[in-house]
Amino acid sequence: MSRLLVLLSSLPLLLLSDHGVIILGGEGPQGPVDTVSVLTESGWCPSENVIIPPLPIAASGLTAHHGQVVGSHDDREYLMVCGFPGESACYQISPLNGHFVWTPVGAEEEDIDMEVLEYVHSYTNMIKGGVISMWINKESGEYQFLWSPMIRTSADAGFEQMAGWYKDSVPNLTSDSPSLGTYAHLS
Repeated sequence: MSRLLVLLSSLPLLLLSDHGVIILGGEGPQGPVDTVSVLTESGWCPSENVIIPPLPIAASGLTAHHGQVVGSHDDREYLMVCGFPGESACYQISPLNGHFVWTPVGAEEEDIDMEVLEYVHSYTNMIKGGVISMWINKESGEYQFLWSPMIRTSADAGFEQMAGWYKDSVPNLTSDSPSLGTYAHLS
């Protein structure tokens, strides 16, 4: 059984214990599932105690990212999950902020056309913060990298509002770019 496991020890309110694993989606006997399960030090959490609702789409092979704003008078936490099939590859939710609906992560800049981009991969950027995502442009064949700080810092941002994708200063790569490395043609 293939599932996504995410260790989120920094969410004690969500897990009601010090450590736990959140399992998002995966494969069941009938194919992909939309379930969210939590395994704590005490065992499996009953589904009625899991505050994250089922995924918006049944899927497996997902990647999850945790964002947190600390140090202000209001701590805010977000969960971004990427790798969904279909129109929106990434969704966000912030149940600790009272936002219990999965929302697609969209573009923040008008010149980003998400319709021509196909999701490839994402990772948490430990230096810059937020999430870096890699997409392939279906029209040009170029790889495009987008960045989401995950958090909105403006004073009028609501607790449920997570920032979408920006081009920022992330480089894009063409399939024949020398910046891919000496041995890119071998991979």
